Amino acid sequence: MLRTAVIAALSSYLIISLAGPAAAAADVTPPVVVSTGLTEGGSLGTETILRPVFSDENGVAGVDILVNGVFANSFIAPSGEWDPKTWEWSGRTRVGGVAGVGDGKDVDVTVRAWDPAGNVGSRTVRVRTDFQTPTASSITPDESVTLGAASVITPQGLPADTARVTLSYWFDSDAPVISTATAPPWALTWDKTGMERRAAVYVRVEDHAGNAFGYRREYQVDGVGPDVYASTNWIPEVIGPGEGHVAVSYYNPKDVARIEWWIDGALRSTTQVAKYDFGNVSRIADVEARVFDAVGNVTVVTRKVRVDATAPTVTAVTPAEGALVRGEKIWTQFKATDASGISGGQVYYGGGSAPFEAVRESPYRVSVPFWQGRNEVLWEIYDRLGNVTVVRRSFIVDNNAPYFTVIKAPKNGAKVKGTVKVAASVSEEYGIARVELLINGKVVAKDYAAAYKFSINTKKYGKKIKFRLRAYDKAGNVTTSPTRTWRR
Repeated sequence: MLRTAVIAALSSYLIISLAGPAAAAADVTPPVVVSTGLTEGGSLGTETILRPVFSDENGVAGVDILVNGVFANSFIAPSGEWDPKTWEWSGRTRVGGVAGVGDGKDVDVTVRAWDPAGNVGSRTVRVRTDFQTPTASSITPDESVTLGAASVITPQGLPADTARVTLSYWFDSDAPVISTATAPPWALTWDKTGMERRAAVYVRVEDHAGNAFGYRREYQVDGVGPDVYASTNWIPEVIGPGEGHVAVSYYNPKDVARIEWWIDGALRSTTQVAKYDFGNVSRIADVEARVFDAVGNVTVVTRKVRVDATAPTVTAVTPAEGALVRGEKIWTQFKATDASGISGGQVYYGGGSAPFEAVRESPYRVSVPFWQGRNEVLWEIYDRLGNVTVVRRSFIVDNNAPYFTVIKAPKNGAKVKGTVKVAASVSEEYGIARVELLINGKVVAKDYAAAYKFSINTKKYGKKIKFRLRAYDKAGNVTTSPTRTWRR
């Protein structure tokens, strides 16, 4: 805080900046005071700065200041001439008091300049004295308040002639200014983002006469948002269709005053764990968590979340539709792909309403009960986000061997020669695949169509010929005729 005493007369701090051409050898022309640096009808205060403007062909050697015609002070160029490039009056020089001049008075201020030849020129303006220091009734917020990253400091109860207020880190007219206000409500903004400590600032109040008063305030500053933890376990990169959950965690719950969840551009929740219907269309959703502390600092977490509403693509299911299968165990299996991964499946058997068995790991294979004839399985195949593909397969279980009769062939023990004709009658509910002719334990011919006839050149097989027929149905069941031995 700076104070300038006013004795019984005018007391003013003045800075005089003078400039003019170099002095001439012969000079009878007085300097011209182009401007006193004051405004006619303006104010003259304890901090008023005078910057007169002169014109003289040989320059100005000195300046006198008179108030109501009474000498107040003088300024002399140290080198005999004014050269603003090398020397300026940059300090405030006190002008002596003038009797009878007090606060709120109209006074005539004369700037009188003289050149090296002694020629004198002057200019006078009338101004009103103002020696009242501008003060504030209070500064808000109070020093007991902790300030957030963005806050406003406001001086209250300022006088009507206040010209401006400034906020700075120290009190001086040349101090770097944080914020300036030139009209009510005199709000001074202070951005303290990233600052977390005690900090002192100064509020400087200035009136139109240049009078000033300063206030020091020290605040606890918290310009850092809450520490927020939001890994993909809390906000997943991919989420399933329908209602999903997103959440954040924080290291110190006392630091958190409130939470806002902005999803798809709108406020959806104010709880730590937010529930939201992401719909049933695959897309990219904008998810943003805003976590506020008690002084308004906010930590923002943004994510691009992929909504996966696409069910798995099934590449294979066994048994295939309409397949003929056989065996003591019947296995059903699926293969599928999905961008989010396959979590498993569950199989329903024989039209049952409850799943027969669930599988969670590849190769996603299950042995199911069965009966002879037509059977059915239904697979529900899930990806990791709950999307499901349903696949139904009907198949036939055939564990019955073909019905087999040799209807034409030499009898067992018969003597044969030349070419022998044999034939068989074979039947099966789901079809015959083939009939094979075996001579001496080797397959020598196959017939794939009824009525399953073979011609045997006995000369090719030695003196003793062992004959059999073997029939396969389409499920792979087999029936073999009894062996007949012939002699040639």
